[in-house]
Amino acid sequence: MTEPKITTTTFSKLKFPATVYKYRTANNLKHLEVLSNRVLYFAPPKTFEDEFDCRIPERYDLLSDDDIFDQYYKLLKKDNPSCDSNFLRSEVIRWCNSGLLKDKRRLNHIEQKDWEELNERLGILCLTAIKDSLGMWTKYSNNFNGFCVGFNSRILFKEWVAVVK
Repeated sequence: MTEPKITTTTFSKLKFPATVYKYRTANNLKHLEVLSNRVLYFAPPKTFEDEFDCRIPERYDLLSDDDIFDQYYKLLKKDNPSCDSNFLRSEVIRWCNSGLLKDKRRLNHIEQKDWEELNERLGILCLTAIKDSLGMWTKYSNNFNGFCVGFNSRILFKEWVAVVK
């Protein structure tokens, strides 16, 4: 398996729409905070309508025995860089023989735990470049009874990047 190529860039070279929009309902006090207090809400993925948004499971069942060996070896080598390769191989063989990556009940438990932790730590801001979408007005602005706020994406994203650092 080849590693993806990682490239670097600068903020000024990034390309995105000049304005991005958020549709809101006018009868929700939390939604009005975007106007009154300049507050944006980052929603946990579990609140999304599509239960699979942000929930792409690891497909351990598709790994061959060689793939499992390689994954374990990389993990052990990363966590124990000073250990010699013979020790690492013997530990990897022990791990492979335990069958942990083939235990569906255990994997489901881990996936559920990871999902819960992700929702505790992660919030996602959903925006669109489309200000006049009938579907968005209907669904996210209370059937045309809400409002749509536009943001200068260069300012918004630069502020966000500064906060994340």
